[in-house]
Amino acid sequence: KGTNRVTVPFTLDHNRMVVDAEIQRADGTWRKALLWVDTGNPSFFVSGPLAADLGIGSPEAGGPEGGAFEAPAPAGVRIGGMTIDFAGVKTVVMTEPFWLFSATHNDANLPSTVLMKYNVVFDYPEKLLTLAKPGSVEPRGTMVRADVHPETGIVQVDAVIEGDSMSFALDNGASYSFADAGPL
Repeated sequence: KGTNRVTVPFTLDHNRMVVDAEIQRADGTWRKALLWVDTGNPSFFVSGPLAADLGIGSPEAGGPEGGAFEAPAPAGVRIGGMTIDFAGVKTVVMTEPFWLFSATHNDANLPSTVLMKYNVVFDYPEKLLTLAKPGSVEPRGTMVRADVHPETGIVQVDAVIEGDSMSFALDNGASYSFADAGPL
């Protein structure tokens, strides 16, 4: 669809945000998939079973028996009917560790290099995710300075808490939070 934004519900699984998506197979048909929203990872991680179903690679067809291998990107990805821009995003089929997809019941991630192309709203109280083309959504709340790495899309926020300078990487794809208390 030629829409500027989409708002979809998400679920939390092991503190990770998971959204419904559709991914296009090599033959042009679409299949449902669950994506974990991962602001701390620039690569599109795809499970082995999803990659095989999409026709973009499998351990038996050019990859190692375990671990990870690079594969072509899927033909298309949609969330809430909106086509999501995956151009230039590295696709990696992950066959290990096994728990990466099974523990949080997902098929792939929605990486930071995709999210950086949109205005993103995480509405945790209402459990809604909004993806909007830049300029199509009005920001709300208190603005704070944040740096977005131009290649990885990873967001960094610096703050002073009780006199200590801290730097935070915003990674909602991790199941816990952490801060670097080193000097800025």
